[in-house]
Amino acid sequence: MPANRGRNAPSAFSLALGLLTYVAAPFDVSAQAWLPPKGELSISSLYQNVFIREHAASNGALSDVGHIWSSTALMDVTYGVADNFAVRIGIPFVEAKYKGPTPHKNPTNPLIDYGAYHGGFQDFNINLRYNIRRRPLVIAPFFTAIIPSHNYQYFAHSAIGRDLREFRMGVNLARRLDPFLRKAYVQGSYSYGFVERVLNTSHNQSNADFEIGYFLTRRLAVSALGIFQYTHGGMDYLYNVFPKNLTTIQFQHHDQLGRVVLFDPGVSAAYEINKSLYVFGSFLTKVYAVNGHALSRGLTVGMTWTRSPKEMMIGRVVDGKPALLADASDRTDSGDAPGEPLARRCFCRPR
Repeated sequence: MPANRGRNAPSAFSLALGLLTYVAAPFDVSAQAWLPPKGELSISSLYQNVFIREHAASNGALSDVGHIWSSTALMDVTYGVADNFAVRIGIPFVEAKYKGPTPHKNPTNPLIDYGAYHGGFQDFNINLRYNIRRRPLVIAPFFTAIIPSHNYQYFAHSAIGRDLREFRMGVNLARRLDPFLRKAYVQGSYSYGFVERVLNTSHNQSNADFEIGYFLTRRLAVSALGIFQYTHGGMDYLYNVFPKNLTTIQFQHHDQLGRVVLFDPGVSAAYEINKSLYVFGSFLTKVYAVNGHALSRGLTVGMTWTRSPKEMMIGRVVDGKPALLADASDRTDSGDAPGEPLARRCFCRPR
């Protein structure tokens, strides 16, 4: 990225490689410490394809009890309310199907696990980020509200989500690795999620992710990334016992209450087509999984369109004169280091 663009470089990539951490359970946005400048609007869209071959028991043993395919489309909007405060809102549309010998026998929807795609809108995701430090270590605490868009079906291998409210508090961290590696950066996040209780059972979650990125050219960045999830409480899927150890009502809620532990690593890339448009993609897979679906592969492609305050003011007239965005031009140092906008626009994960 040219040094004088006025936007942040790992930052555009972190919205276009930060979108690569979404997917069906539930969609979440993280690892985005670099915030957009005041007045900047970003609109992102992505497509994600996930394949689940195996289910993981409480001891990590994997069983092939049928396969799950899901496809997700997401539209997401980010706005810089101030130079140190940003708001993001998104909602995914998810379609999924299951094929295998053990469909969930759902009395309210008996055909949901019988080989055909079904889908719907999943959960609203509202994310607030506030920057408290810009250099050399970027620190941005955040709050995320995850709210189901409607009462959808959660008792199915191919459920589009868990249909649970969740509120997360956490912090994003990021740093460019100059002067040692001027083209490299790292970023990550940790959050603790307060999840809606089910059957009076606590099953809150810790979520963490990281990204190590490198700019191959001014327009092209690649990165290695990983996501981690740990459920505090919940239900174990005992190997060679589950679900015989559960009551009928417990089994109907096991997809919501699983004591999931997972680590999924991957790679991603983002490319700046012009100063307003970025494209990105990622691939993730499973290294470790307990009590749930073991990710075989997660593929994501998408793009982010961004509009700066100056670009939005073009053609407008203020006090009888062309608007030249004096407030933005007066800022000689927005706190953005060269190369940050690209990293702000690119990071997504299947969950």
